[in-house]
Amino acid sequence: MRLKKCAECGEKYQPVRQMQPCCDKVECKASFAIRHIEAERKRRRMSKERVEKEERKADQFKKAESKPLSYWRKRAQAKFNRWIRLVKCAGMPCISCGRHHGGQKHAGHYQNSGDHPELSFEPDNVWLQCKPCNTDKHGNIIAYRQNLIAIIGIERVEWLEGPHELPHRRKEDYQAIEAHYSQLLKEAI
Repeated sequence: MRLKKCAECGEKYQPVRQMQPCCDKVECKASFAIRHIEAERKRRRMSKERVEKEERKADQFKKAESKPLSYWRKRAQAKFNRWIRLVKCAGMPCISCGRHHGGQKHAGHYQNSGDHPELSFEPDNVWLQCKPCNTDKHGNIIAYRQNLIAIIGIERVEWLEGPHELPHRRKEDYQAIEAHYSQLLKEAI
């Protein structure tokens, strides 16, 4: 057999076995064994961490699968409302009172989402409102309607007020809505 270079001390040696990694010095054999054992421990630890990570991911998936439909609707509505406040109506005053408030800004529904869930995610139905108009004045709907006509026109307002088919949304529909508005927010911000 040809001479080899020791993996530990770097000196050339004549191997006794074909796959011999280091010379016959006790220090080199011990050093190589310790490195090999540490590497094996690290490999096992990383493998164990990978398995634990996959188990955590599976648990999270199971938990997400068991969530009720209302959970997914609330997530989608929150993302949609955030898009209304930060992108669609950025810099606009309250649609009802016309003032720029320094306080809370809400995504106020013209046709409320409790009575008209089919319009919950309709951009023409949701505009920036200040907290006093949206909560204290229950939407300040008369002023809201007048200003809404000025923005989108009477035909569109009458369409919002008209009858609509109730959608039967599933979890996947709400997830798609949330993903869509997340993407719009990323692009805008």
